[in-house]
Amino acid sequence: MPDNTRQDPFKKLSRRERELLEIVHRLNNATVTQIMNAMEHPPTRPAVRALLGVMERKGYLTHSKSGREFVYESAVPQEVAATSLFQGIINNFFGGSLKNALASHLAETGEKYSESDLKELSEIVDQVRKDGR
Repeated sequence: MPDNTRQDPFKKLSRRERELLEIVHRLNNATVTQIMNAMEHPPTRPAVRALLGVMERKGYLTHSKSGREFVYESAVPQEVAATSLFQGIINNFFGGSLKNALASHLAETGEKYSESDLKELSEIVDQVRKDGR
């Protein structure tokens, strides 16, 4: 597994590699066919297999065999991957501003948030203030 104690181990992943890792996490485990079906604009099957092999050599994925197909699983806990991928979105789309990312999400989704969700978010912000982060 990539060492995530010093720096973000996902920073070195390409956009396509991040996409593949996100799909494998979302599906819990997946074959090449399932991964390609989940991609908006998939490259060729050999290209996907090659990328999966690279990611496996880097330590991000593992595989097992099921019938004739490999089934890929993440070697990285979902919480670690989610935190890193979320930080990448904040950096790439919101100039590193969590405030802008949350404001955009809360203003634009059209979702109704329950009072308990809003209270919990407020408590998280209060705890961050208290911790001095």
